[in-house]
Amino acid sequence: MITLLSTLAAAQELRTLSLDDGRTLVARVVSQSPDALEIVVPQGAMTIPYTALRGLEPAEAATYASQGPWIVIVAGDGALAGRLRAHFDAIEGVDAPMGFGDGVDPSQAEAAARCAGAAECVATALEGAPWRWVVGVRPGATGSILEARPTSGGDLKQHALVATDDATVWALAHRILQLRPSAQPAPVTLTPIAPETPTHDAPTPWTEARVASTAWIPVPGLAAMRQRDPGHAAVAVAFGVPAAAAAVAIAGATARSPEEGIVWGTLGAWLTLAAVNEITGQRARTRAERLSDRDGVAWASSETRSPHE
Repeated sequence: MITLLSTLAAAQELRTLSLDDGRTLVARVVSQSPDALEIVVPQGAMTIPYTALRGLEPAEAATYASQGPWIVIVAGDGALAGRLRAHFDAIEGVDAPMGFGDGVDPSQAEAAARCAGAAECVATALEGAPWRWVVGVRPGATGSILEARPTSGGDLKQHALVATDDATVWALAHRILQLRPSAQPAPVTLTPIAPETPTHDAPTPWTEARVASTAWIPVPGLAAMRQRDPGHAAVAVAFGVPAAAAAVAIAGATARSPEEGIVWGTLGAWLTLAAVNEITGQRARTRAERLSDRDGVAWASSETRSPHE
């Protein structure tokens, strides 16, 4: 076999290679070493160990030229997955679609979608379709771990990603596909991955109408408490609770029946608390506006204010 490979290398013949992971490559044989075969495919240069070679057949130039792109499925979402797709797409002869690519039937796509980004699961679900690479991302001890295997078979290979600059991601994208990094520079339109920070919506300002609406909730001091004004909230509790109790007592004493006393007592207590909440809530709002004007900062409901005027 070594003699045959030497002859092929000298002639740079086109051959169809069958690999132990089920892939079939049409390549130009350029050289051979004691341990491996050096080939060129439309995607770049590769080294194929003899231990991975299961078959070698002649190929036509038209077959070599008509090969479609390698499909790379990056399982999962997020910034790193997006950057990996962009780097794979930038390799000549490689296509990294957002979905699962052409040639996948609906049942396979449905099974792959249930895999939650696990590369082994996705690759198994897509077996039987035209072969493609599946790459998954999972967290590691010191960075991300990229897991990859073709859908045609073979073992799941793991690659550590210890840095996220473009040059490192570019080199790793080639290594996953068993390609030697090309002389083409890595894509530079993508910014390094920054730690994701949660975003918060701007707080809703406390307007006169919002205070009036909140005042109708029968909780003493609620309108002031929601504005982080414990002073006016305490005033509302100190006046509101006895006043509501007095309203219930008056209604009970003047009602013509116990049922009527309950109805008028409940209504009187509610109206009393609403009035106290409205007064203390509006005072908390106007006080906050004065502090905002004095300090030159916009008032937001999440700010903590002193209870003293």
